[in-house]
Parts: sequence; C-alpha cells; structure tokens
Amino acid sequence: MTEVIAISPQPSGRRESRRKITPPIELYSPSTKVVISPAGSNQFSSGFSSSSLFPGLQVIESRKPLSLSHAHPNSTLDEDVSLPSARHIVLPFNLHTNPSSFGHEDNCGILMNLFPHVDRVDFDNRVLVFHFSNCVPCYFTGDFNDEGPIVPVRRRSFSRIHLADDLDLRDAESEVDRVFKIVRDFFETSLIEITEIQIWGHVVVIVLLSDNPDALNNVPRSVASCKCFYLLESEMSRPQQLPAFSATQNTRQADTTSYVPLRPGVIISSGHHSLGTTELLTSSGILVKDSLNNQYMTVAAHGFPGHPFDGNVYHPNSDGKVIGEIIMELTHTDVALVKLNNGIHFENKPFENILLPAAPFPLKESGRANTTRIGDSVYMDSPFSGFVERTMGAQSMLRVPSDDPNEPIQNWIRCQWSYMGQGSNTEMVDGMCGSAIWDEEHRVLGFFRYASRTGHFVDWCMTVAADHLINGGYKLV
Repeated sequence: MTEVIAISPQPSGRRESRRKITPPIELYSPSTKVVISPAGSNQFSSGFSSSSLFPGLQVIESRKPLSLSHAHPNSTLDEDVSLPSARHIVLPFNLHTNPSSFGHEDNCGILMNLFPHVDRVDFDNRVLVFHFSNCVPCYFTGDFNDEGPIVPVRRRSFSRIHLADDLDLRDAESEVDRVFKIVRDFFETSLIEITEIQIWGHVVVIVLLSDNPDALNNVPRSVASCKCFYLLESEMSRPQQLPAFSATQNTRQADTTSYVPLRPGVIISSGHHSLGTTELLTSSGILVKDSLNNQYMTVAAHGFPGHPFDGNVYHPNSDGKVIGEIIMELTHTDVALVKLNNGIHFENKPFENILLPAAPFPLKESGRANTTRIGDSVYMDSPFSGFVERTMGAQSMLRVPSDDPNEPIQNWIRCQWSYMGQGSNTEMVDGMCGSAIWDEEHRVLGFFRYASRTGHFVDWCMTVAADHLINGGYKLV
C-alpha cells in the first residue's frame, strides 16, 4: 500500500529578514509538496525535519492511501484522494539521478495512478510526458505555439556532416564547452551565420540567422554523437531591446521599500531623465570584489543607459537615496558594476521567503555554467516577483551583434535557459533584469536577462552566466 502525504514548511516566526512587501508571484504560489510514500513510513510525523523537502521543520497537512493497479491503463486514484495544489510531487524513486527506475513495474504503477485518466506515460531521460483521455492539471495550453518545457527539435540536417564523431559527449555537462567550440569552429568557416548554440544533454539546437532553403544540406547532422536540430532567429521571439521597468507604470505590486542594508533583489532606479520624467527600475544583483579588493554591486547595464541620465544609482527610486554610480560594464554581457557610496552597506544574503522558509544564508562563490545540470532547481528573488523557483534547462552560447560593422570577430556570451512554469511569462515584469540566480548550494550562477513571452521559449528565461564575472577576476564579498 502507498499513501499520498501533503507536506508544508512550518513557519519560522521570524520576520526581520523578510520583505516588507511580498510581491504577488511569491504570495500566491503554493508552498505544499505532495509525497508519494510507502504507507506507514515512520519518516513522516508531525513537526519532522527533512532537508530534501524544506529547510527546517515541516508539518503534515493530510495523508491518504493510494492503491496501485500495476500500471494498467484503467488504474485510478482512490475516490477519496485528490492531490492538493502543490509546488512539487515527490516520488519514492528519483528519475533525475536514476533514469532506469522508470522501467520498474511498481514505479510505472505510481505514475499511472498519479492523475486520473492517464493512458500512457513517456520519459526521455529529461521530461515526463503524461497522455490523458481527459484533461487534468498537468501541462495544457491554448496557445498553438506553446510547446511547453520540451526541446524544440524542429529541423534536422539533410547532410552527412558529423563533427567529432570519434567523441561521445552526450549528457556530459562538464564537456559542453568542447561542444560549443566544435560548433563555433565549423560555422566560423561557413557562409551560414548562426546566433545561438544550445546544448540539451544529448541534443544540440543551433539557431540560424536566416531562412536559407539550402542551409540544412550544409550544416552538421551531429556533433560529438549529439544530434543537431535547427531553429531560425525569427522564431526566438527575443526582445528588440532589453527591457527595464518604467516608473510611469504601476509599481503597486512591487516591493518599493527602502532597505538598510541593501541585499540581492532590492529595487534600484536610474533617476529621472534630465529631459523628462522617465525613470527606469531594475533589481540589485550581488556584491563582488576585484583582485585589489575594490567592491562593486552588480546591476543590469541597460537599466542605466547613460546620457541624458546622470549615471547615479538610486534606491528605492529617484526620490530616495543615491547609493552609488555606474563604473563599468562587462563587455557585451549587460552586467554593469556600481561603486557604492561611503556608508552604503550591502549583504549577499537573499530575503527569507514564504515558500522555502530557512534561516538567512550568504550566497557563496560564483559557479560556472558547466557545473550545472539540466533539471537542477535554481532560485531568484526580485522586488517585482519575490522568490521564484525555476528548473535549469539548456546551456547556451549567444552571439552578440557588434556595434562596428567592420569588426571581423563575432562576440559570444555564455548563457543558460531555465524554465519558470506554465503561464509564468504573464507575471515576469521587465524590472527583474539583473536579479541574481543561485542554486541549492547557494552558488551564484548568473543574472536574469529576459523572459520569453511568445514562441518556442514562452515561460523560459535567459540568464547571463556568472562565468563572465569569474573570468574577469571578480569574487563574491
């Protein structure tokens, strides 16, 4: 016998490190986790602690039996069982670390019984796909172009070009930079221009600049045993300009509180445009130091576009305090450095949140993109969203157009894609740019760049990897 247990974090009672105003995205997100467990397990009791579920103490909201029918299509949940609104469903097996467990009969039975009217469950070592005879709460969309969190495998090459076919770098996260180099070296000698390379474990997705009917006859079919698929730049739905939040918009749902000390995820402003009332709002990043121990706060460069703005950084808005000034930008990355004024204190401690309550913790050293893994949980906190949990997706190299048409070198930056959840694009406002992204080990992985609102990557967001800070010799304070 198996049972369904609804578990929530036990409130800590502390409020000193929480936001004064909690943005609705965090406020309305469910905090419950549903655990499928062998019946009578003594692991779960009132007020227990399990770091794999929530930090600190957890409480059981309900527990009900779940009868399995050994994966037969007519299997159903017990009539008295309905899964509560939850952020996670935790199973007694881990497909992330042990994909082969999908083939076990008992595990298939649990998956088939997880929702009503399941006809079939497929698994490609990355995503579970449920097929239903009737609609249930899983992934549904009325947008024909919304493909959900699956790899956009639209076009295959018609060529016989197999790059580095003596290597097998499928699902080798630590070797993704080798794959990037092989692909870039090929296209640098080709007449076919590309704008992005994405690595999804055992699949490489390459974005072509333009739609050339002959291109698929002259591009790689595979690289290092990874199959290649192709998208067009016109299908990426990238913003024409990286957006910042205009203070003339309604900031009622944002956290506009003035904080002392500053920390990751507080609202910052460009100040008023000298020729009008325009004011751009974004999010603070982290505090870093260079090799000479000079300290800087990171921000989104496009939130401080220069003249006719004065280059000062304000908190929480132009009517607040000048906290520093823009010093420099890390070339092509949209990450800028702010020299904080004397007396301005910054702590690399995110706010406490109501979804994963835990004691305040400092963010650790930056982590390189190739140390992450598809499916890993990553986190962000901004004054416009509050705390947001996401799932790591593709590793990416993005080509950045040069301002100089005579410059022969193509500029590339290291990025990552992460999935925010169905429908989340409607809540992802522009001011989140510059927010720090960290993992379960509290390593800073990068900074929010933009969120796709349409196309293949709706509900995904692109982040600039922390590799650029590491390469520049910057470390967390």
